[in-house]
Formats: sequence, structure tokens, C-alpha cells
Amino acid sequence: MTAAASIALASAITSRNVLAQGQRAVVSGLVVDSLGTPIPGAQVAVDGTSHRTTTNAAGAFRMPGVDLGRATLTVRRIGFKAASLPIQVSQAGSAQIMVTLSMTPEILAPVEVAATREVYDARLDGYFDRVAKRNSGNIITRERIERAHSKRMVDILRQVPSVRITNTRAWGTVALIRGANCPPLVFIDGFAASAGPFDLDMIELGSVEGIEVYAGMGSIPPEFSTARADRCGVIAIWSRPFRPREEPVPQPRGEKVIGALLEARLAFLPESVDTAAVLLEGTLRTAYPDSLFRENVGGTVMMRFVVDTVGLVESNTIAVTAATHRLFADAARVALRGARFSPAYREGQRVRQVVALPFRFSPPQPQ
Repeated sequence: MTAAASIALASAITSRNVLAQGQRAVVSGLVVDSLGTPIPGAQVAVDGTSHRTTTNAAGAFRMPGVDLGRATLTVRRIGFKAASLPIQVSQAGSAQIMVTLSMTPEILAPVEVAATREVYDARLDGYFDRVAKRNSGNIITRERIERAHSKRMVDILRQVPSVRITNTRAWGTVALIRGANCPPLVFIDGFAASAGPFDLDMIELGSVEGIEVYAGMGSIPPEFSTARADRCGVIAIWSRPFRPREEPVPQPRGEKVIGALLEARLAFLPESVDTAAVLLEGTLRTAYPDSLFRENVGGTVMMRFVVDTVGLVESNTIAVTAATHRLFADAARVALRGARFSPAYREGQRVRQVVALPFRFSPPQPQ
């Protein structure tokens, strides 16, 4: 057993888990880090045999058909110290194992992402104030839009109890407020968009920051209140603040690429180089996701990637080891594409190096 892991070996469980294949049984268990967080993608193998597997998203593994008796289990994961431990596979039942891996010490200092808005837009002040108070109407935030996984405005509005969607030959897809006999007044960025029915499918949902729906005179904010709005209701649509367009970030296959580079000795872990790669100050600009900032959500991300011999991040190696929210992971990926490092050196030559870099997103403090 190495010092790289703390291992708890549970007692044998009931015999119903033993494979009905003679003198063989199941070896299963869980791989976690020092905080108890499951580690997906860890390679688990019984030494000297062909039995090997990979932990799933919950950090669990299962290997059937292992011979009874003593054996050695080895667990490896990039960014963690490998662990080897003796196990006893008993005829009485399966070996149930928990392995705790320790992170390699060569992890860069965390990147602190301050809780400041990426873009400030004064036209949205009233909208954000109403989001915070939530005292009237129905408000659909950007985060709720993203969770819906839809591209159509009407699909989002169908979630509002006071809204009824109808299709017309003359006006296309129109939303009506239940109980009203006229189309609601539609506002876009605070200005009335139409004096009559409005085809909502004309609006690209990806460009929308938020939607407000008000059914009657008592709930309509003063800035939207008109004689027709009080009678027919209001749908207010707010577009997202302008920001430079970002390319969609593909889901990476970084772990496989990193593993292949290490196996071929085309890249090295930090402990295998003479001078490790270092992030150059001011080259990593990370944006706090707007929707998570407004919801006062903080979190962390652990990223792993390869820095090449000129100090650039190889985009096909970027992998998310752990993340508390998908949007934080996306923000870290985008930031890494512009980061610059001093390259690693080994035996006097520049080499590619695997780097582990944590990100910490700090939410705004309560007033």
C-alpha cells in the first residue's frame, strides 16, 4: 500500500453477489479524492491479470470474474498519485473497496475569479431589480432559459401559467394572456415592439437575457403601463448585453489525448521535468457566468491540459477533472485558450507538460 492513498476495506458482503462461475467473484468499489468527491475516469486494474476497468461518473467500478485469493489492485488517474493495495477476494463474497487518491502536489495556485459583472448595461437595471424582488408577474431569467434546452421563445412562454399560445394564419405564433380578449403588448428592451399581435418565433432565444410576463393592471410596472397593457397584459423581452462573440466550446476528449501523450513520452507530468510550466501573469482572463453571478452562485473547477513547448495550451487536451457547475467549466475552457505559460524544461530541452489548474469563482457578498 503506498502513501498516496488511504484505503478502507469493507467486510465481505452476502454470497448472492458471488458469480456462479466456480472459484471467481466480483471486485467492486468507489474511488474518491481527499474531500470525498467521486473521481470519474480512474483506471482500476488487478495486477498480473487482464482484469481492468474505469470508474464511472459516480467514481464507482466493478470487475466480475476475478480469481479468489490474494491480489494487488492498482488505481491511476492523471493528476493524482497512483495507489496500489493488497486485496483478499474471498469465496464468501465480493471484495468491496474504497480508495482515496491524493492529488499530485504540483498543482498551480488557484485562479480567483472576482464576482464582478462581465458587462454592465444600464437599460437592464429595472429588470435586475425586479428579478431580485420577484414580487409580481412571472420572470424568466437567463439561467432558466438555458435549463430549458429550447431554441423557441414559445416553448419558454408555455411554462407560464397565465400564457396561452395560439397559431394564427395572419400573425404566426402568438401568445395571449389568459382571461384577456386582446393580444398582450410586447416590449423589447423597454420599447413597445408592435401595436398588434407579435410573432414571437421571430426572436432568437439565444439573444434573450430575460422575459417578464404581467397579466393585469395590478402587477404591471409603471414603465410598461398603458391603457392597452392594463387591459391585455404585457410581455417584456430583454436582450443580452453585448459581448464579443465566442465560438462554441466542444466537449473535450482531453483525458484520452493526455494519456496517449504520456504513454508515448511526448508530454511529461510536473514531477518528471526539471523546470515546470508557469502561468504568465495577466494572460488568463476568466469571465464570471452572468446567470450564476446574478443568482449568487459560487463554485470551483479543476482543469487539466497540456502546455506545449512555446507556452500555449493545446486545446484538444483540455479536460475537466471536476466542476460544481457546467457554466463554470465552460468559462474556464474559454479562458484557457488565451492563456500563456513559460514552457517546461527537461534535460535542457523544452518539453510539453501536463498542468493542473484550479479555478475558484467567488459569488457576490450579501448586502
